[in-house]
Amino acid sequence: MASLPSLLARGYLRSRRLPPVHAVSLRFQHTPPPASQPRPVDLSPDGRVDLFPSTRVFPVSGPRGADATVASGVKGRATAGRLESEAFNDLINTLKPLGIPYPVIKALLQEFPHFRHPTSAQVTLLKSVLIDGNDVFLKEKTGRGKTLAMSLIALSRAFKIRFRRRKTASRHGRNASSSSPSILLLLPHAALVGQVAEWLARLQGAMQAGLGDDALMSRAVMPGDKPPQDSGLGPEILISTPDALLAYLSASPSIRPSQSRHKPATSSLARSLQLLMVDEVDAMLRPLPGRFKTFSSERERSRHPFYRHPPSIVPLLNDVIRLDDAEGRVQTVWSSATLNSVVRGFIQRSGWIRRHEQTMVDTTQNSPSVELSPVPASGNVVHYCLTVDPLTGQMRNLGESTEPGISDTIALDPTDDHAPSERIHPLMLESLALLYASRPPADSSGHALAILPSGASMATVQRDLSAHGISSEILDGTSPSSPSTSLLLIDRAHVRGLDLPRLTTVYLLNGLDASGLSKSSRAAGGMEDRKREYTHFAGRMDRLGGPGAGGYEMVSLVMRGSGEEKALQGMWVDRTDLRVGRKDGAGIEC
Repeated sequence: MASLPSLLARGYLRSRRLPPVHAVSLRFQHTPPPASQPRPVDLSPDGRVDLFPSTRVFPVSGPRGADATVASGVKGRATAGRLESEAFNDLINTLKPLGIPYPVIKALLQEFPHFRHPTSAQVTLLKSVLIDGNDVFLKEKTGRGKTLAMSLIALSRAFKIRFRRRKTASRHGRNASSSSPSILLLLPHAALVGQVAEWLARLQGAMQAGLGDDALMSRAVMPGDKPPQDSGLGPEILISTPDALLAYLSASPSIRPSQSRHKPATSSLARSLQLLMVDEVDAMLRPLPGRFKTFSSERERSRHPFYRHPPSIVPLLNDVIRLDDAEGRVQTVWSSATLNSVVRGFIQRSGWIRRHEQTMVDTTQNSPSVELSPVPASGNVVHYCLTVDPLTGQMRNLGESTEPGISDTIALDPTDDHAPSERIHPLMLESLALLYASRPPADSSGHALAILPSGASMATVQRDLSAHGISSEILDGTSPSSPSTSLLLIDRAHVRGLDLPRLTTVYLLNGLDASGLSKSSRAAGGMEDRKREYTHFAGRMDRLGGPGAGGYEMVSLVMRGSGEEKALQGMWVDRTDLRVGRKDGAGIEC
């Protein structure tokens, strides 16, 4: 408890010191709740806040899935070298027939040593795009390498384009670098753009050592970026969010003012684009109307949030893919762990995908038609839901009304002399500080992630946690790849797709954040979107290439008596048969 001096000094912990035997809830010892519900919390005799040991919410068969093989340490240089050589040969024999060039495979083994065998979904995706030339819808569990596979596709295609240009340039004495991107990778937020850009930079750095080509094949477009005046839109690969890319293209010097009045700023990209990949596509298209939604009038249709404020990806793709292009030369990939028929149908009706050259890859266990062998869901993640009393700060388990949880032994002082963080109750932050301080990551290099509700000021939260003796770091598009502190802060909008290999705990503040939804968003299915988000939040843990040792915890914190508590009850308690513990082990899926 040394890490919480300010909380101890201010009397937040143990206002009534009880003997150790009374600090444990005997009901939870003898009658654990069903595995399909979030687990309770407890307090150990040494004063440590314990999340009660639990059975797994998501069953898993086999160690981290049959498709995943993580390299283990090998004693002896000779043995290690021999196994590395064998692993390299195996990887070449697996990936080269799928269209991955030799230099990319070599760089992959060097920069991502945990990558030994692709998953069945990765194999199908690589072959469908690089060999068959098809458009692909990919639905795969979180943490199974979808984004990495798309990055490999982009780099492999760019390498082949660069190689052809170098051959042509050598004959004509020209520069082989490109000023017209051929590959576009769209991502939902800047933090993921930065992550993918770092992956590609690492792989290209390893490739350049043997190729002698210093010109990067990728460029990340962040908010506020503008194209260089003398180099066009960029190299072969552009990585960006829809909003940032639209602003970037509008600022391109290749678009003259006279042109921009008659042609969209995206026209130059539309002329050169060959491959479009959209990761977490459902996050960028929401809130879509339901599959069978009908509108009684055009006025009613115009009131729907999707049509009243169309997502920026819609006009971008309408311009870039060029709906009037009868040849349909732009190949596309659409990926998400929660990709559903509503999103697929909208993409097809919008004309963004070639009608006769489609592949549907769905490995989720709750799919009515599974094309590949199902991959087990994240079975090592244990889920907890805690409510915080708005007057006393006492924490209890979701659904507890009469019997105490840890409230007999912990009472947080309701008085506070510093301003609350926007949309976050100060007692919730104190509860977070207490939980984190008493349960830091077991591994010194591990991390815990606190996901903040929409509209909360991360800087204010960081300051308030510091007042409780807790150091934290804000994650955004400019964050370093190796955070210096173990507690990380992030906004909900920037969570999807992020890969934090050492992450062991996720704290979800304000639960599903139902209060952040407008009335029209609720009517348009906003709560279902919130429940899908929960799947993505929990999916930041137990990922391919991670430790794989279990012990992952998803902890939701809500204020008692609030609408957020009711929303969590609707997902965990009232509708257990629909949301959790399904026979197919698919977990929470909408």
